Formats: sequence, structure tokens, C-alpha cells
Amino acid sequence: MATGFGMAGPLQRALLTRATLSFVEGHHAAALAQACSVARRWRALRRGSNDAVVDAAGLSFSAQALQLMTQMAARLSANTPLPAPCAAAMAPLSDAGLALCPVASREVAWQSQAMFDIQYKADTLRRRDHPGVVLVSAMLIDARSTARGIERAYAWACAPDLPQRLRAGHFAAPRLPASAARGPQCIGNIVGCANLHALVQRAPLRANIQRRETFLAQQATLRQWLWLRAHAPDRTPPWPDVYATSLTLLLDRPRLDGNVLVLHTPQAAQPQWRLPLPKITVAQRPAPR
Repeated sequence: MATGFGMAGPLQRALLTRATLSFVEGHHAAALAQACSVARRWRALRRGSNDAVVDAAGLSFSAQALQLMTQMAARLSANTPLPAPCAAAMAPLSDAGLALCPVASREVAWQSQAMFDIQYKADTLRRRDHPGVVLVSAMLIDARSTARGIERAYAWACAPDLPQRLRAGHFAAPRLPASAARGPQCIGNIVGCANLHALVQRAPLRANIQRRETFLAQQATLRQWLWLRAHAPDRTPPWPDVYATSLTLLLDRPRLDGNVLVLHTPQAAQPQWRLPLPKITVAQRPAPR
């Protein structure tokens, strides 16, 4: 649930500021571990929630923490190992982590319930004797028809191949056809068709889709940069001069092809870069004696 989630932003800033101060004071390993722990905890919070806001914000906050971790690592020697918490923070998103069906099911449930609540109030109005009130209330809402339309608008989110399509990049969620919010059926469903019209105009859960694709591309870029820095430091561009900027300004349509990051320029149809993504080596805790 998103109750109290308004404090998430200030909490995120406090946690990342704490990690930054720790790094400036010379506690490099602890600061890296703190940043990675923040990213890992946001990912864990997402796993326990089906709320659309928590789902999208969790990925955004996790990405912010990974950005800070990489900026810290850029100031250390190339052979500095990452602390153990970074393994979980940098782990690829699983199919469950990319799935949207739990979030979509919750959206369908509360939106449909809102329509049935309006239907109940309309039915209460019908019990009055005034003919005008009876006519207006009869035209107001058809909750069952609207709920079916809402289900159709979110049905794509439960497709079993959705994680693979998201990894391919630039997934476009299908929208309801315009006919779902217009025509004779809307004569007796004014409120319902207005709600369906909003789903026709915009792609449901578009922010959640964008956060997933952005996180996948950014995470792949961070992993590649860390690997290049450790194995080919003379060929590694300064962070974030090339890689971070490329995701938002210079390059378009970053996507994953298996274990390869494919980057395009906005003008070119063919991939410009194909960068393999090796596994990141992290420091291991010594076995207990």
C-alpha cells in the first residue's frame, strides 16, 4: 500500500546523503555498502507490494542509489571490489520483478469498485419518485459494462511473455479501441464511458513500463562500465560522461539482447554498439570459523 509513501522522497535523500558523507569521511567500503543496501531494500519493498506507485518509485529510488554507488566507485582504484550488498542490488530483474499482473489486478479491482460505488448511489437515487431524478440516474452508470472495459484495458499486463517483451525494449501497451468509450452503449453509461475514455487516451501503467525499461538499460550500462573499468581502464570513459548521458541524450532505444547491451543513435536503424555484460565480481565475506 502507498499509505504514508509521501515520506519516501525525504527518506531517500537522507539515506543517500548519509552514504555520501560516509564516503567523504573516508569510509569507502561502508559508503558503497550503504548505497547498495538502499537499492536492495527498494527492490525488496517492490516485491512485497502490488501498488502502482510503490512499484514505479521503488525502481526509480533503486536506480538513484546505484547511480550514487557508481559515482563513488569511479573515485576509487579500478581493482576496488564492491561490497557484498551490491551483488543483490546489481542482480538482473527476474521475471517476477518485471511482471505487471499483480499491479494491474489491483488497478482493475479499485477502479471497478469505484464504478460499483457510483452504481449504488445511482440506484439509491432511482428510489425517489421524481421522474427527472429517475431519468438522470438511469443514464449515469452501467458498472458491470464499465468493469468489463477496465479489465480489457489492463489484460495485456498479465500476458506470460511480458517480461521478455519488456527486456526487448520500447514495449507499447495496447490501448482500448475508441469505440469502447463512444456509441449507443454510452447513452446509459455516461460516467462509465468517461472513465473508459481516459483509458483510451493514455496507456495504463505507462510509468511502470517506462521505469522497468529505464532500469534495465541503466543497470546494464552500469555493469558494463564497471567491467570496462576493471579490465580495460585505459578504454573506459569517465563516469558519467558517456554512458549515463547516452541513455538520456545521445542515444535512443537501449535494449538487452540476451547478455548484450544494444545501443542505437536516434538517426541510425542499425545498432551502433553491442556491449557484452559480464558478471560483476563482489567481495565475499569470509566463511565463519
